[in-house]
Formats: sequence, C-alpha cells, structure tokens
Amino acid sequence: MSTFLNESITTNGDYRVFIGSGPYDLGTGESVRVGFAYCAGVGLSGLQDAAAEALFSWNNYVIPVELTSFTVNSSNGNVFLNWSTASEINNKVFEVERSKENSGFITIGFVEGKGTTTEKQEYSFIDKNITSGKYFYRLKQIDFDGTFKYSTEIEVNATTPLSFSLEQNFPNPFNPSTKIVYSIPQKSFVTIKVFDPIGKEISQLVYEEKECGRYEVDFDAPELSSGVYFYRIEAGNFIETKKMILLR
Repeated sequence: MSTFLNESITTNGDYRVFIGSGPYDLGTGESVRVGFAYCAGVGLSGLQDAAAEALFSWNNYVIPVELTSFTVNSSNGNVFLNWSTASEINNKVFEVERSKENSGFITIGFVEGKGTTTEKQEYSFIDKNITSGKYFYRLKQIDFDGTFKYSTEIEVNATTPLSFSLEQNFPNPFNPSTKIVYSIPQKSFVTIKVFDPIGKEISQLVYEEKECGRYEVDFDAPELSSGVYFYRIEAGNFIETKKMILLR
C-alpha cells in the first residue's frame, strides 16, 4: 500500500493527477482511477510509477480494494454474507468477523482475495447453524504486506427454524449422490438412516446431538443398484420418512 505523507502535500486544497488529456483537480475526499504509470502535482513530484488502475485518494493513502457492496441476510439459522469489489490491489484475504450483541468480534472464517485485478469480483460466505439473536458482521481486508482495513459493520437478526422438518432430497432421481436437508428447532439427538425397499438399513448418515438449525447431509451410493430407497429422521419425538430414487 503506497502512502502520501502529509508534509509532502501543500495546503492549497487540491493536487493534479495527469490522465490522458488531464490534468484533473482532486479536492478533499475525492478520488480518481489512474490508468497509466506517472503522476505529478504540487508537492507530489516524488510520486512516480503509480500502479496501473490504482485508486488514488486525497486522504493520504491508495485504496487497495474498492468494496462496492456488502450485504448480510438470515434464513433458517444460517447467515449469508455477500460482497463485491470493483478493483483490487495486493488483496490477500478477507477475514470474516462476527459479534453477538454486547460481545466483541471473533473471526469465523476466511475468503481468499484475488490479488491485483481491475475486474469486478463477487464473494460469499455462510455462517451456519447459529442461535437466534442480534449479530454484527464485518470484513477485515488484508494485503500481502500485512496492512488491513475494516468494512462497515452490518447488523442482522438471526432466526432459527420454528419446527422439525425433513425435506425432499435433491437431486431426485439421483446418480450416484444426493443431498438431504433437515431442520430442528431445538437441541436434539438426531439420527438419519437409509433403507432399501424391503426395510433393511444400508447406511447411517447422522447419529449425534445437534444444536437448533438447518442442516444438510450427503448420501453417496456408488455401489447400490437402481431402485427406490427410503431415508428416515428421528429427532426427539419427531419421526419422518421420505422416498428417493436412484437411477443409473
């Protein structure tokens, strides 16, 4: 990350960046995209070889990542984070941080950056199976040289499932694998088993205590023959069975 030292900038309120037929005047807080490799201006004669497509700002720094959107949404015990950038310079990684109401931020995951690019980039992250409540999320964008910058904080009210449910597997018919999604509204011991057409157990997919939330589990059947199979969930007093079709 390049730095403009305060003492190297005059106090006349602007400086000039030559772009093509420029120059362009930049006032306090304004910025301009630079598409070539030489800059000059009052008090900035030492700044040369600017990175192509860098974003220069009057506020004493070059912005390494231009974040254009950051949204957070909650559904069935999961929180979905999506963000995009217009350009990036030396972007190593995004550190995803979460804070529950009246507590400090903790790191919950990382999403690799795209290094240096002038193309729009899309990113996403899912915070799975959290309990109900008010949460705050932010991004910590980290450069390869270790410098970093925080995004704005976004608040979301997370909700958990209101009832037990077992969804239809997808895809169905399937070959050779499929996903099974289920929801539990309270902490429960959960078992999910798969049976053949005559009721013989052929696989146990889940056998553990789960917090409230929405979950998915994969069923892989590379050695089974085509036919109808059944999967059953037991969680507390909730029991449900559904049919799925393996089609080679």
